[in-house]
Amino acid sequence: MVAFLVVPIICMCIINEHMRHSTPNVKGNITEVFTILGNFADSTDADIDNAYTQVLENPIQNFDAFKGSFVELVQENISNTIDHEKLADIKNIVSWIASVEEKHAAITNASDLSKAVQNLKSNIRNIRQEVKGLHNCTNSEKKICQFNFEELPIEKINIEDAYDHVYDEFQKLLRINFEELTNVIDQIQNNTILRNKIEEESASLKRFANETMSIDKDSLQEIKNQIKFYTNQMRTLSKTGKHELTKVFAETDGYEIYRYWGMFGIAAILLAPVVFLTFGLICGCSGYEKERHPTKRSSTSNCGGLCLILAVYYFFLVASVLMLVTVALFILGGTMQTFVCIPLYQADFMKEKLATLDKSTFLEGIKPSKILHDCKNDKSIIYALGMLQENSTGSLEVFCIKISFFFSSPIQKFLSKSEIMNPESEKEIDEKLRNALLEITSNIRQRLHQFTNALNLKELKEIPERLQEGLTASRSNISHFIADVTTALKEELNRNDQNILRIVNDSATALYDEMNALQEKLDRFSETLFNIYKQADIYKAKIRDIENSLDEVEDKLPKVVKALLFHAIASSTGLNEMAKNIGKCFPVWIAFNIARVATCEFVVAPINGYWFGLGWALFVIIPTILFSVKLSRFYLRMKYDDDSYIPDSGEAIPLEDMSRAKPFSYTNPGAMSWMPQFGPHQNYMVHPSSNNQSRNFHYK
Repeated sequence: MVAFLVVPIICMCIINEHMRHSTPNVKGNITEVFTILGNFADSTDADIDNAYTQVLENPIQNFDAFKGSFVELVQENISNTIDHEKLADIKNIVSWIASVEEKHAAITNASDLSKAVQNLKSNIRNIRQEVKGLHNCTNSEKKICQFNFEELPIEKINIEDAYDHVYDEFQKLLRINFEELTNVIDQIQNNTILRNKIEEESASLKRFANETMSIDKDSLQEIKNQIKFYTNQMRTLSKTGKHELTKVFAETDGYEIYRYWGMFGIAAILLAPVVFLTFGLICGCSGYEKERHPTKRSSTSNCGGLCLILAVYYFFLVASVLMLVTVALFILGGTMQTFVCIPLYQADFMKEKLATLDKSTFLEGIKPSKILHDCKNDKSIIYALGMLQENSTGSLEVFCIKISFFFSSPIQKFLSKSEIMNPESEKEIDEKLRNALLEITSNIRQRLHQFTNALNLKELKEIPERLQEGLTASRSNISHFIADVTTALKEELNRNDQNILRIVNDSATALYDEMNALQEKLDRFSETLFNIYKQADIYKAKIRDIENSLDEVEDKLPKVVKALLFHAIASSTGLNEMAKNIGKCFPVWIAFNIARVATCEFVVAPINGYWFGLGWALFVIIPTILFSVKLSRFYLRMKYDDDSYIPDSGEAIPLEDMSRAKPFSYTNPGAMSWMPQFGPHQNYMVHPSSNNQSRNFHYK
């Protein structure tokens, strides 16, 4: 217990020493905070004055950045305006042409159709020769001799001419330079042509930008005044804070000695009962004799008991006072921790706490958490205050104007002053934009027109029809011819010439088989050409859609590009650089961090250390009181024999004293050897623990 009581005394001495050094640290840190705020306000004023002058002298601060921003805007909007699916369809047409070329090669290299026609012609010639060889028709009036074998319609089916037509039509497609068309499409998708055009016209673009932007000095001055409003508030806070800080510390310097001695007084107060306890333990232990009767205890033992009792009384007084002091310090430290330190380290709570200190418009519309976050990242005070916001894409060249409190009006007014100073410049830029776009679209149109003409494929559509008509007519005429020849032969041949008729019939059967095979081949040939023609019609419709899309691009895109040009000009008037470089507010974060460290570590933490140390002492004092009271009974000298002393010795106890005895108390039997012995006829009882030993106890 003594050791535990000494520890809080040492802790409070250490805390007191820490407070002695923390006071000048608090003063120095808070002074540094006000100095940082004042310097930041001065540097921000210098930045805004410098930026204001530069904007008035040169509206376009960085033309290369402006041009790059403009090109990016144009590229993004062109990509959104042009239908990339239709451009992809053009590329699909190019790939389809390759497949058409393969089909063309397959058609022109396929000899089955030609072989079928040749076989058909050969079979017809064989029939003619066989029929002619049946009889000598010279000067004969026989019916068989009246046929004209040279006028069979199969001779009119000319598949070679059909091949020539197909080849000519496909060559129209294959002569188109589709690689160049693909390159043009890639340039459109990458905006290469328009980007190169903008690079070529940099000089005229810069002149147009400078002539287009008119600076509204009144609106710009209003922006400057709004920023300086906050810097003046910071400067006033810095000066007032330094003055009040000096005044407060000057008044409290005289009380430093009282705090110093007060803490040592508390330590001395806690040390006094420790001395009594220590002295009581030493005296009690050295003077205690267990053989002595309580009324015969030594003076040293009695002194130890008195010291313990005195420490108990003293502890009651100290514990009462310490309890009140501990509760007061606990309330004070807990309140400061909850309402000061936690908001300082959790910035979202700060606005509500600070707003209770000042009811003016200084904090209106401001989110402290955003200010601290932006200042920690060393951003401009303009961003931190919410006057401007960066674009969500992270681009520092394009700003979104945030409509917030009274800053929105002057900035919007300032950026809306992009009025045309020279109408000729507007016409010039319109003409150049349109020419640049026409340069893109005309190249596409030229290629698409060539392709559309090549996709007509009129001959391909007529060739299968002519071949089918010729084959159908030939089939009918050949059928009539075979029927007439067979009829004539049946009438004029005798029975011995029936083999000739069988030969003709077999040849006719083979001829019909060849015609059926030719019909199948013509069907496949017609189907292939029809599919090509049908696909060509589909792509012609797509080309018409692409040309309509080009019409929309030519009509709308110049207006979009010109609007983007004005937007790029407005965002490049120097406001960008001014917003990025004015008032880098990292010093504000440093000042805030110094202030909260000084408050929480040098003020709140020692207060919490005080009540924790006192609470520890109070926690140890309570059991010390109980043990001291218990221990003092063994050291104090009893004044009277009837003091409440009951020997726990296990000795023989008179029956008359049983009302004062502890039942079955187990103590050392030798502890009662000083008592007088009972006579042989006196009443007594033996305690169960006496081990058959008996002692006489005289009546009082």
